[in-house]
Amino acid sequence: MAKKDEDFEEEIKEGIVGKNVIKKVEKYFFRAVREFQMVKKGETIAVALSGGKDSSAGLYLMGELQKKLPFDLIAITINEGGEYREASLEKAKELCKILNVKHFIYSFRDEIGIELDEIGKKADNVCSYCGVFRRWLINRKAKELKAGKLVLAHNKDDFAQTFLMNILRNEPERIARFAPVSGYSSPKFVTRIRPLIYCEEEEVLEYAKQKKLPFLAKACPYRKGAFRLRVVKFLDALEKEYEGTKQNALDCSMFMMDAVEGELKRMKCRQEIRECKKCGEPSSEGICMKCRMLEEIKGKS
Repeated sequence: MAKKDEDFEEEIKEGIVGKNVIKKVEKYFFRAVREFQMVKKGETIAVALSGGKDSSAGLYLMGELQKKLPFDLIAITINEGGEYREASLEKAKELCKILNVKHFIYSFRDEIGIELDEIGKKADNVCSYCGVFRRWLINRKAKELKAGKLVLAHNKDDFAQTFLMNILRNEPERIARFAPVSGYSSPKFVTRIRPLIYCEEEEVLEYAKQKKLPFLAKACPYRKGAFRLRVVKFLDALEKEYEGTKQNALDCSMFMMDAVEGELKRMKCRQEIRECKKCGEPSSEGICMKCRMLEEIKGKS
């Protein structure tokens, strides 16, 4: 007799996760896809593939979904440059070859004119530059490849961290943007979907290991000074002492997404999406953040 959902949930609460992690991760992945209607038949779905555990598991799971629902699946990797990225890039290539997924690779050097190590020599907040440049480039390339959706492999821990970061930075509108399905008023933004929202980071890691997926376990060396890392350590410490903290943060963020979205519409204060005068990509101002930051970093000695 098949186990009921509540029976399986009880096993998870008891900590019997080792042998059941594959079942749990897949259960939560398909639940998120169904609950938020993330994928439609016949769409082209692009996965942002870094070569790390989360995106590798995300690509594999999208391949499993493709067996049940016909859609086109591709992977996009951004090569920021440097030894770390070269190592993860090889893992990404290997996985795409195993899964027989079309793989598109674009570099900072070719597309933006600067690499990560060069930024590291000029700025302390490397992650800020990298994040803006990477998001700009992957959105641009996903559009060129006519992708209807872009898969970002953010897990439950990522949601909790981002929610807290947005509060601490006093950026409420970003709470609404970081949703399981992120839609924008401009057609120049490719809709983001996050099907690993219910999966914990450790579970995704164990899933990737048990499935023997190629991925790079090492973290980016520039992560050391990032604001996110401090938030990660803070939440991990709270979770250890007060179990359920991350789940509470996820639940609160899900509630706040709708509340913030509704309030912004009521106040009619959502920023108008325009086109950047330099690159033509969507921007809330005349010049987009990517172009402003690029000009700034290139101007530094």
